[in-house]
Amino acid sequence: SRWRELARAPLAASGFALYALPYFIPRWVARNSDHDAVSTIKLGAALVVYPVWMAGLIGAAFAFLPPPLSLAAAAIAITSPFAALRWLDVWYQRTHDVAPEERVRLGELRAAARVAIDEARARLES
Repeated sequence: SRWRELARAPLAASGFALYALPYFIPRWVARNSDHDAVSTIKLGAALVVYPVWMAGLIGAAFAFLPPPLSLAAAAIAITSPFAALRWLDVWYQRTHDVAPEERVRLGELRAAARVAIDEARARLES
């Protein structure tokens, strides 16, 4: 609901701030890669970068903050990227939702594409 998203917004904002730098690292690593391998390299880099970054944030929280605050900061470092992803998903869904008339048009296009594919298959089989 909208209230949940508003309640999640501060945690999402901290996720955006804390994880902004590692967001760009996988892109940087994959910038000169083979075009076919870019997605795989980004995924592999992200699987290394994000856990290492999170461990660094947690370590910094325990190294530089007193115990009650360090636990809270560690909890924020762990949960905030998930809140940020959820917030982005909801935002994307709201801004890119398809209008009913567009759904009808997309259905027509999908049906036409299916007919064209079936006709192409029939020509290939004969």
